[in-house]
Amino acid sequence: MRDNDIRILTDDEGAPLGTIDVAEIDRRATLLAYRLATCSNDHDQVDDALAAELGQVGSEMFGFVAASALRMVVTSVLDPVLEVTDRLTEAGYLRADLRAGLADAYDNATATIGGDHIA
Repeated sequence: MRDNDIRILTDDEGAPLGTIDVAEIDRRATLLAYRLATCSNDHDQVDDALAAELGQVGSEMFGFVAASALRMVVTSVLDPVLEVTDRLTEAGYLRADLRAGLADAYDNATATIGGDHIA
């Protein structure tokens, strides 16, 4: 651990609340992201992986790990998959445009369950 891996959390007034180890969050998030991706077809395994992580890091750190893992799943797993499906769609091997389908699903979700539509 390096000193610059530790961050101090503060409240709105700047009073210290605690510390977090950014390197440990990144390490755990990487492992969680790829674990979730590998078990994505088994919802029980997804739940088990999340519960195990929560049990290991506790509720205070879990939010940081989960948010970082979510970002990693999107950028390091989903985006490369969509790049492949984009090429397959353009070449005529895949009929469905998955990226457009995701955009439609997002529009439908905001229309049916509400919330702000994030551009």
